[in-house]
Amino acid sequence: MSTVHTKNGFEYQCERVGRYVTWDFRPTGRELWTSYLAINLNSTRKKDVEQLLADPQQALDYYDRQLAKRSDVTAAEKHLERCKQAHAHYQSDAFDPGGRSNNPGAVKRDLARAADSGNAIKRAEDALEDAKRVLAILEAGNYQKTSGSTGLNVAAITADASRSLGATATGLRTSEHLSLGKIYSREDLEGLFTITDATIKNGIFRPKGHASVWLFVTEEKTADRTQYADRLEGEHLYMDGQTLGRTDPLIIQHVTKGLELVLFYRRRRDQYPHGSFRYEGTFAYIAHEGTRPTHFHLRRVGPAPAPAPADRRYWALLSNPLTYRTLDSLRDFDEEVWTVTRGDIEVGDRVIIWQSKDKSGRRGIVALGEVLTAPTLMEEPPEFRPYWVKPEPWDNLMRRVWVRYARAPKCPRWMREDGTDPVLEGLSVARARGGGVYRLTPEQWEEVLREVDGWPEGTQEPRPLSLDDWQATVERSRARAKGQGFSSSPEVRRAVESLAMDRAEAHFAAQGYTVERRGKPYDLLCTRAGATLYVEVKGTQTDGAEVLLTPNEVAFAREHRETMALFVLHSVSIESVEGTVQASGGTVRILQPWDPDGGELLPVGFTCKLPQ
Repeated sequence: MSTVHTKNGFEYQCERVGRYVTWDFRPTGRELWTSYLAINLNSTRKKDVEQLLADPQQALDYYDRQLAKRSDVTAAEKHLERCKQAHAHYQSDAFDPGGRSNNPGAVKRDLARAADSGNAIKRAEDALEDAKRVLAILEAGNYQKTSGSTGLNVAAITADASRSLGATATGLRTSEHLSLGKIYSREDLEGLFTITDATIKNGIFRPKGHASVWLFVTEEKTADRTQYADRLEGEHLYMDGQTLGRTDPLIIQHVTKGLELVLFYRRRRDQYPHGSFRYEGTFAYIAHEGTRPTHFHLRRVGPAPAPAPADRRYWALLSNPLTYRTLDSLRDFDEEVWTVTRGDIEVGDRVIIWQSKDKSGRRGIVALGEVLTAPTLMEEPPEFRPYWVKPEPWDNLMRRVWVRYARAPKCPRWMREDGTDPVLEGLSVARARGGGVYRLTPEQWEEVLREVDGWPEGTQEPRPLSLDDWQATVERSRARAKGQGFSSSPEVRRAVESLAMDRAEAHFAAQGYTVERRGKPYDLLCTRAGATLYVEVKGTQTDGAEVLLTPNEVAFAREHRETMALFVLHSVSIESVEGTVQASGGTVRILQPWDPDGGELLPVGFTCKLPQ
């Protein structure tokens, strides 16, 4: 028996098969081994597998992928059937080595395959048995070593899995020892809770002796990682489970098992030092669908952490009073659209509104503000067009953000031109001549706040717009530009959406479906006689020639083209009855089945990841 080595919570050993050398590895304590095959090498060397194990997360991803392939019984059955068909062909009179080719090499290869076809069947049969064995172990949830056992005792495995998952969890809840909004690295957590298990590198981890399940979520994955679809939207977390699904019961049954779901979140790997995460609090299971991976919907339990100042960036938005009447628009609006030229401005960032020199020679800070939306391609909204001194081509799609104004006590704060105003003179925007976006350091921001007597009391913290609000913002701009009546008030939007949902539910119920409202990434789940139909519902006051879709809605529809429907209620009428907004009328259009690529998908915004 070969020597078993250990590294970073893994065991690995050498295996020789003929002239080939492989190295098998597994997380310590697991039953199943998997082989590591170095790319473009006939034989894997010890240093190759040690290089893999140097990154435990990479090793765990590789381990999961290999087991997923080995446990694919359907693929193994198809491979066996192809081997049998090939063997039958080689044994038939129709077999012609080399075919019409005069290449002796082709004849030699065909004869070799014919001679090996019987062995190929045997190998395929062995692979099928192995797939069934591995699948049974994975489905039972048994990953522990078995000593002195022969064969597969499914009953014993199931019992062991039930114990390992914890029918009813005991132990401390880790959330009681964590600070909401604090930044933790995995190493911090290992020290805080005395953890030595290498599987903490996984995205879903249950610390031993605690009634908690930790979820490590990175929204923007690097190219070398499994591209799970994870996102945090306010109170809602949408995430994929592990590829093999072995931890799915911990999430689905966390309440009955007495477990809490603890979220550690980051937008990207380098967002915080040392690859750390931000503790977002505890979440509860809402729903799930699909397998390998399972798509989960969780919802926050308790308060959300305050926006992290370390994440927030600061900008100066420059306005030229000779082309736009900023002081007048500030008087008339609390929120306004600003054209931006930089791609790294984000929701939650704070800004100063800087007016360049007017005809009387004044320049300086006229307001503070907070960014409500990510940069989006949109037209200039009609309500702001009268403030332009010179008319512009309004139908131009430009990158814009919505900003909520915060009127500080000492704004406007005009810059002194006698050289005695070092704070404002030190801002890059003070030296600018045209419009644009200019960066402020956190130190400069604090100095500016002192100059204007602080952030206004009672002003809310930046509130990121939800996808629905974002949709309404873009649709308002596009619809008004086309002369279509549209109101962006929340009351009107909710009335239109509610009417569309009611009409859609009634329609599919009349077709004999059992209808369940879901929300995201689709609106209605319709079932009938074992068949499933997913329905996306859109309501609009416009003529319905186009509707807005979120990236997640498009992705889900593409994945379920044959079982997807689009229900559009357009040309909806709005009226106010005794102060209550009511929606009525409308024309229904249904696409079933619905392929989102059957129409023309027009981008309304992009996020560009720059090359390293």
